[in-house]
Amino acid sequence: MPVHHLDALFQPKAIAIVADDYDAGGVGAVLARNILTAGFRGPVWPVCGSPRAVEGVLAYPSLAALPAAPDLCVLAVPPDHLAGLLEQAAAKGARAVLAVSAGLPEHGGPTVDALRARLGHLARRRGVRLLGPDSLGLQVPALRLNASLAPVTALSGHLAFLSQSGAVANAVVDWAEGRGIGFSAVVSTGAMAEADFADGLDHFGRDRATRAILLYLEDVVNARRFLSAARAASRMKPVIVLRAGRHDEVDAIYDAACRRAGMLRVQDLRELF
Repeated sequence: MPVHHLDALFQPKAIAIVADDYDAGGVGAVLARNILTAGFRGPVWPVCGSPRAVEGVLAYPSLAALPAAPDLCVLAVPPDHLAGLLEQAAAKGARAVLAVSAGLPEHGGPTVDALRARLGHLARRRGVRLLGPDSLGLQVPALRLNASLAPVTALSGHLAFLSQSGAVANAVVDWAEGRGIGFSAVVSTGAMAEADFADGLDHFGRDRATRAILLYLEDVVNARRFLSAARAASRMKPVIVLRAGRHDEVDAIYDAACRRAGMLRVQDLRELF
């Protein structure tokens, strides 16, 4: 799928939020509060089944009832609701979907793999870019966009940080905020059913606001595609990789691959920055 379609993820002009629970402390409430209080300049449309306002903003009963097509649709629903809502988002005209749904098993397995494959196939068939599922969300500070569950809003800067771990993404934003370090984007990739690290490298490698790309890796889904994107991005700006806590034969392969692709491997957050 063309890389420029990622603009709907990282430069949306209108956002819809779909959640099962907007009650205080719920995922939907946290997302809505973060997006609205960060100061995003475009329209934000909460969607819920019952007539109400969310954070003082009128909510709509369905995606079909929205006044226009959102560029980005943020889904905070159980995993078994994702496919149906992705279809509805595509039918409304959304070009990107961010799935922050929790509830996936901690480790991969047949259920997780089947869900990832189903959502990825559906997103590609409908021409929708999908980040997640099981993503913490994303932040683009220059746009005042905090579509994430992070308790801290990232400062604006010129580093793009992509993390496979939501916990690490949280820790990095918190660590950087105390040191005055800003970001062009902070992205939690989640289970990578469709958009993955290769897409992020392609996008931020070309992004004029990004001077360096920082990656926290656990596993790579498509090694050949990842290395191709890493080689292209590292010709234009530094690409720095953290894959800590692994000291085995697989890790040695990652080490060699990083060197071959022109990326710099580091061992902890301090080295990363």
